[in-house]
Amino acid sequence: KRQRQRASGFTVAVEAASRSVVAIDTELGKTRWRKACGGVTPLTLVSDAACVFFHSDDAVHCLDLTSGNKLWQQPMPMMQKLATNSSPGFFVQDGVLCFAEAKRLTGFSAGDGQRLWSVDCDASVYRSPIGVCAIDGTIWIPESGAWARNRGPIGLLVGYDLKTGKRIRELPIDTEQGVGVCHHRCSMPKAVDRFLVTSWPGVEFIDTTNGKMRATHWIRGACLFGSMPANGLIYAPPNPCACYPEAKLNGYLALAPKAEGGGGGEVADADRLEKGSAIGAIDLSAANDDPGSWSTLRGDNRRSGASPVAVSSAPKSRWSRQLGGTLTQPVVADGKVFVASVDTHAVSALDAENGRVLWMFTAG
Repeated sequence: KRQRQRASGFTVAVEAASRSVVAIDTELGKTRWRKACGGVTPLTLVSDAACVFFHSDDAVHCLDLTSGNKLWQQPMPMMQKLATNSSPGFFVQDGVLCFAEAKRLTGFSAGDGQRLWSVDCDASVYRSPIGVCAIDGTIWIPESGAWARNRGPIGLLVGYDLKTGKRIRELPIDTEQGVGVCHHRCSMPKAVDRFLVTSWPGVEFIDTTNGKMRATHWIRGACLFGSMPANGLIYAPPNPCACYPEAKLNGYLALAPKAEGGGGGEVADADRLEKGSAIGAIDLSAANDDPGSWSTLRGDNRRSGASPVAVSSAPKSRWSRQLGGTLTQPVVADGKVFVASVDTHAVSALDAENGRVLWMFTAG
C-alpha cells in the first residue's frame, strides 16, 4: 500500500498490487470496502469526514467513505506528464477540493464536484511535488524562480482565496537570517497553524501574518516528502541528502520547541532511553562479538555495508523461504535471520542455518 489517510475510524489506502483504493475499519481491523481505481496519481489520496478523493485516469474522483460508492467524477486532464519526482498539489478543506499544477490551480466543490474556479498560477518547486498549502481560507503558493533555480532572492508567497480562487495576498519573505543555499530542497512545503514549513538549508517557519522566517539549518527531511509537523513536533525521517552533510542531524528525529519559561529542555542521560523488559535479561555479547552477524541496517551503526567475513567467489544458494508480501532488508544475529513484512506488519525469525521459521509476531 503506497499512501494512507485516516478519517472517522477508517484508514484509507492505495493498494498498488490490485490498483485499488481500500478502506479498513480501524476498530475492527477488517477491510470495509475495496474499489478498483486504475492508477492513482501519486499523493492525491485525501479524505474528509464523509468522502475519499483522488485523481486517476485524467479525472478527479469522489467516493463515499463508509460504503466506497462513487459520488461524483470530474474530468481533470493533467497539463503535462508527471516526472517520477513530482505530483500535483491535492487537498480538501472547508468543502473545497483543491488541485494544483505548476501553471494552474483549480477548486471543486467537495459535495457535488462542481468546478468552482480555475486560475493560472506559477507554482515554483525544485524536483518535488507541488507545494500548495491552505491556512485560514488562504491557499499559499511559492511564486518565485528562486525556489527552483540557483541563487537570487526567495521572493514572494502568493495567497489565493480558497472559496473564489482570487489572488488576495502577496507576501514578501523576510530572510534576515539568510538561507545560504541556491534553491529550495527537493521536498514540498507543509503548513501548520499560521506557518508555512519550508526546506531551504533545513527547516524554516515562515509566518504568513508578516513574512518573517525562522530557520533551523541542521534539520533535513526526506526527499520529495520532507519533514512532517504533527503533535506539536517536527518529525524528520532518515534521508540520503548530500547537501549540508556536515551540518545536518542524522537519524529518525522528533524535535520539540524550547520549553516555556526559559527551560532548555535538558534530559538526563539516564532518562534518554526507555528500556524494555528484555534489556538486561538477554546476553548480547555473543551477537556483538560474532564477525558474521549483520545486526542492523547495512551491517553496523556506521552503515558501512561491509563485513570481515570471507565470501566465496562462487557463492551457492543454501536455502530459500517464501514469507509473502514486501519484505524489509534482513538482519542476522545469534544464528537467526530477522525480517519484517511491510504490508502485514509482521516480524519473522528464521534459523540462519536452514531457513526454518522459528517464530512470527504481528505488531499493532
